Amino acid sequence: MNKQKKTTLIKISLLFTFLLFLSCNDDLYNNHEHNHGENKNKITLSQFKSETKIKDFKTIIKSNIQAMKSTNRTAELSDFVIDTLAIQRHISQNSKTTYSFRIYPISGISLSNENYNLVYRLENNNWEQSIFLIKTNANLEFSEINHLYDSYLESNSVNLRAYTACISTTPVTYCTGQSVCADRCDATTSAGCPRGECYRYVITTIGDCSTGGGGSSDPNNGNPSDNSQSGYLPTNPYEFTPNMFDNPVYDDPNYVNAIKAQHFFSNLSYAQQVWANENVENYNQLIQYRIDNNWSDESEEFVEELIEGLEANPQPIYNSSDYPGDNEGMPFEWWNNKEFIIENLKMKDESNLLEEDPNEREILLFMAYPAQALLHIKNSNFALNTSVELVENGVLTRIHNGKADAFRHAYWNAFDTAQFGSYVTKLFTDAHEWNSANQPLESQMDFYNNQIGRNIGQDLSFYSTPELVKQTILNEIAEGSLKYLTPLADHDGNNILPNTLIKFTNN
Repeated sequence: MNKQKKTTLIKISLLFTFLLFLSCNDDLYNNHEHNHGENKNKITLSQFKSETKIKDFKTIIKSNIQAMKSTNRTAELSDFVIDTLAIQRHISQNSKTTYSFRIYPISGISLSNENYNLVYRLENNNWEQSIFLIKTNANLEFSEINHLYDSYLESNSVNLRAYTACISTTPVTYCTGQSVCADRCDATTSAGCPRGECYRYVITTIGDCSTGGGGSSDPNNGNPSDNSQSGYLPTNPYEFTPNMFDNPVYDDPNYVNAIKAQHFFSNLSYAQQVWANENVENYNQLIQYRIDNNWSDESEEFVEELIEGLEANPQPIYNSSDYPGDNEGMPFEWWNNKEFIIENLKMKDESNLLEEDPNEREILLFMAYPAQALLHIKNSNFALNTSVELVENGVLTRIHNGKADAFRHAYWNAFDTAQFGSYVTKLFTDAHEWNSANQPLESQMDFYNNQIGRNIGQDLSFYSTPELVKQTILNEIAEGSLKYLTPLADHDGNNILPNTLIKFTNN
């Protein structure tokens, strides 16, 4: 079996395993319910589907929360994974039924006192969805509930915005079957509970407290049809019991990461998914990077850009007799060895004045582009050594933030671009600046000079001589095309002064 077919099967098997795990939700619930069967309003996904007749239920909900014009940080959330292991059903006194699910944001991080609920309610014979953010205080009491999304209002072009809903709590008695109880049971009959009781809390949402709507457990209070005020009043106020069930599987980092990985994969284009299937090792390294960076938006942007580049420009499949670094005595598939990359692909000069280990993003890029990585490191070290020589010969000054620094960045980017193009060069040199300890002025200067170098490199070729490239960059410095910092402190550490400015190199 060739490597391409093998990796494809590996990826497919991984996805199959994930889907199989999801399909076992009902079984997981049944085991959980067997041990905690006191609440008869805790139902299974199959019960929910049977009662609502919803057949196309999906475990991922996509909602346009951004449209709500809220300053709340949660307004940035749009995709959630739904906990289907235990669903909370609530039947109000006027016989209206709601179902609430715990949901977890795929992007972003929720705080320990924050719980998200997806609530289904019947409106005009359609099951509509709402998303609530429920916050608790230090005593684990409900302190705040925010209405973040409503499918009914969205579909009817009502101006959406997040708001804080009024809250009322009502203790409701349930039978546990543990002991005799004489109290009214389940708010349905006057008969006593034949064996035991426990208490649950019902939250009633009425509307935006700021508009005077709500504050009562009676869902008919207020003016439910008025949406004209700055606050939002639901078209049909309703009650629901918040779903606060703890299902340990959803707290398992492996499960959470599997959910997020599947969601990320499903949002790739078909061509990108094909690339992922054919390059499992590279793809899994990218997913691990996202996990290590807590699935941040920044990591998503970087990975998507990298995948787009790799999908558009597929890299060769190397063998043990023909691979980058073979002539230098590097082991086969060194690009899959993170420790080897850190130890051997350093940016340094011959005098050891400067030595930098590759950062996390650079390592990923070196793994994805091994041939270009070796040229990149060679060019970076050559550019640094050339800059040091120019300072020693009195041609330029200041290897750190001075004109010699401007030369180094432009020289490096020009050589890279001439040898393997501006796209990968930009990926490499942008990654080098990522998460650095540079001052804002330093980063601004470096990004600018990098771009000028890439522009110059597009007019060069793989066979352009070092002397030609050097003289071209020096001419650009003399003409003022590059930028440097001045004045600077006498030392080469953090040499930025309060009056340091960015200036063109002809000044």
